[in-house]
Amino acid sequence: LKHKADIKSSDNNGSIPLIVACFAGQLEVVRCLLAFNSEPRWKNKQGINALGAAIVTHKESGGRLEVMRELLRYCKKKDISIVESRNSSTQWTPLIVAAYKGYADVVELLLEYGADLSAKGKKGFTALIAASQNGWIEVVRV
Repeated sequence: LKHKADIKSSDNNGSIPLIVACFAGQLEVVRCLLAFNSEPRWKNKQGINALGAAIVTHKESGGRLEVMRELLRYCKKKDISIVESRNSSTQWTPLIVAAYKGYADVVELLLEYGADLSAKGKKGFTALIAASQNGWIEVVRV
């Protein structure tokens, strides 16, 4: 990056390096890319941004909670609207996705940063409905 590599370059899916690093849970790379002003709200062709990438892969290899914290801290200084961004297919917010997947720790984190509990995606799904459908009692209790 110090030699002017294009921080906005994307793969065939439209994912910039920050999204790829979040999918992979690469915390130090995420920190570096944010230090060089990568855009966390950028979305790939599926409408997934950096926060969404960290959420959908959260439990695949040890969790992405620290990556999410880093993104949210960074965005809080500039524009916290990332917590209300929606993916293209379901129009779900990060909170609805986390609730649907049963990630109580992520739900707590998103609520700390102002995620809207009443937000609805397609078919009227809220975070509570998504968690209830899948039997995620830990999320329902949050």
